[in-house]
Amino acid sequence: MFDIPPPVAAEVTVVSVSETPAWEPGVKTTLVLFLGRRGDGAVEPFYVSWFASDPLPPLGSRCRLTYRKALPEQVGNRAPPMLKAPVVDGFQCDGAGLDAEDTVSRSLAPGK
Repeated sequence: MFDIPPPVAAEVTVVSVSETPAWEPGVKTTLVLFLGRRGDGAVEPFYVSWFASDPLPPLGSRCRLTYRKALPEQVGNRAPPMLKAPVVDGFQCDGAGLDAEDTVSRSLAPGK
Protein backbone atom coordinates (compact mmCIF):
# COMPACT_ATOMS: atom_id res chain seq x y z
CA MET A 1 0.00 0.00 0.00
CA PHE A 2 0.93 3.64 -0.28
CA ASP A 3 2.67 5.32 2.61
CA ILE A 4 0.56 8.46 2.29
CA PRO A 5 1.93 11.60 3.95
CA PRO A 6 -0.40 13.69 6.11
CA PRO A 7 -2.32 16.47 4.34
CA VAL A 8 -1.32 20.12 4.51
CA ALA A 9 -3.96 22.87 4.55
CA ALA A 10 -3.65 26.15 2.67
CA GLU A 11 -5.71 29.08 1.45
CA VAL A 12 -4.89 30.39 -2.00
CA THR A 13 -6.32 32.61 -4.71
CA VAL A 14 -6.39 30.78 -8.04
CA VAL A 15 -4.36 32.80 -10.54
CA SER A 16 -4.13 30.27 -13.38
CA VAL A 17 -5.74 26.98 -14.41
CA SER A 18 -4.28 24.94 -17.24
CA GLU A 19 -6.45 23.82 -20.11
CA THR A 20 -8.10 20.48 -19.62
CA PRO A 21 -6.61 17.84 -21.88
CA ALA A 22 -8.42 16.24 -24.79
CA TRP A 23 -10.06 13.11 -23.49
CA GLU A 24 -8.62 9.83 -24.74
CA PRO A 25 -10.60 6.55 -24.75
CA GLY A 26 -9.61 4.33 -21.84
CA VAL A 27 -8.25 7.17 -19.69
CA LYS A 28 -9.92 7.17 -16.28
CA THR A 29 -8.45 10.35 -14.85
CA THR A 30 -5.64 12.80 -15.42
CA LEU A 31 -4.04 15.71 -13.59
CA VAL A 32 -4.68 19.41 -14.19
CA LEU A 33 -2.25 22.08 -13.04
CA PHE A 34 -3.36 25.27 -11.34
CA LEU A 35 -1.42 28.09 -9.70
CA GLY A 36 -2.43 29.50 -6.34
CA ARG A 37 -1.25 32.73 -4.71
CA ARG A 38 -0.79 32.51 -0.95
CA GLY A 39 -1.41 35.40 1.44
CA ASP A 40 2.28 36.34 1.37
CA GLY A 41 2.16 36.75 -2.44
CA ALA A 42 4.04 33.55 -3.28
CA VAL A 43 2.58 31.67 -6.26
CA GLU A 44 2.74 27.89 -6.07
CA PRO A 45 1.74 25.11 -8.48
CA PHE A 46 -0.77 22.43 -7.48
CA TYR A 47 -2.17 19.42 -9.33
CA VAL A 48 -5.74 18.19 -9.01
CA SER A 49 -6.96 14.89 -10.40
CA TRP A 50 -9.63 15.43 -13.03
CA PHE A 51 -12.23 13.47 -14.95
CA ALA A 52 -14.27 15.12 -17.72
CA SER A 53 -17.18 16.15 -15.47
CA ASP A 54 -15.25 17.09 -12.30
CA PRO A 55 -15.20 20.70 -11.12
CA LEU A 56 -11.88 22.54 -11.08
CA PRO A 57 -10.89 25.52 -8.92
CA PRO A 58 -12.27 28.58 -10.78
CA LEU A 59 -9.87 31.31 -11.88
CA GLY A 60 -9.87 34.20 -9.40
CA SER A 61 -11.60 32.25 -6.64
CA ARG A 62 -10.36 31.97 -3.06
CA CYS A 63 -9.85 28.29 -2.18
CA ARG A 64 -9.23 26.36 0.99
CA LEU A 65 -7.44 23.20 0.02
CA THR A 66 -5.65 20.21 1.43
CA TYR A 67 -2.76 18.71 -0.45
CA ARG A 68 0.07 16.19 -0.25
CA LYS A 69 3.37 15.69 -1.98
CA ALA A 70 2.82 13.40 -4.98
CA LEU A 71 4.00 9.87 -4.50
CA PRO A 72 5.97 8.06 -7.22
CA GLU A 73 3.29 5.35 -7.20
CA GLN A 74 0.68 7.97 -8.14
CA VAL A 75 2.54 9.48 -11.03
CA GLY A 76 4.50 6.64 -12.63
CA ASN A 77 6.48 7.81 -15.67
CA ARG A 78 5.41 11.43 -15.05
CA ALA A 79 7.40 11.52 -11.79
CA PRO A 80 10.15 14.05 -12.61
CA PRO A 81 7.90 17.09 -13.30
CA MET A 82 5.08 15.88 -11.06
CA LEU A 83 7.01 15.57 -7.84
CA LYS A 84 7.75 19.30 -7.93
CA ALA A 85 4.10 20.17 -7.18
CA PRO A 86 1.72 18.71 -4.60
CA VAL A 87 -1.50 16.88 -5.45
CA VAL A 88 -4.72 18.32 -4.00
CA ASP A 89 -6.87 16.01 -1.85
CA GLY A 90 -9.81 18.39 -1.69
CA PHE A 91 -10.82 21.99 -2.11
CA GLN A 92 -13.61 24.45 -1.38
CA CYS A 93 -13.64 27.66 -3.40
CA ASP A 94 -15.72 30.82 -3.39
CA GLY A 95 -15.45 34.29 -4.87
CA ALA A 96 -14.59 35.41 -8.41
CA GLY A 97 -15.94 33.26 -11.18
CA LEU A 98 -18.79 32.07 -8.96
CA ASP A 99 -22.15 33.56 -8.04
CA ALA A 100 -22.06 35.39 -4.70
CA GLU A 101 -23.67 32.52 -2.79
CA ASP A 102 -22.06 29.64 -4.69
CA THR A 103 -19.08 27.56 -3.78
CA VAL A 104 -17.25 24.81 -5.62
CA SER A 105 -15.95 21.96 -3.54
CA ARG A 106 -14.53 18.54 -4.09
CA SER A 107 -13.09 15.89 -1.85
CA LEU A 108 -10.68 13.44 -3.43
CA ALA A 109 -9.51 10.19 -1.93
CA PRO A 110 -5.72 10.14 -1.50
CA GLY A 111 -3.85 7.79 -3.79
CA LYS A 112 -6.41 7.92 -6.60
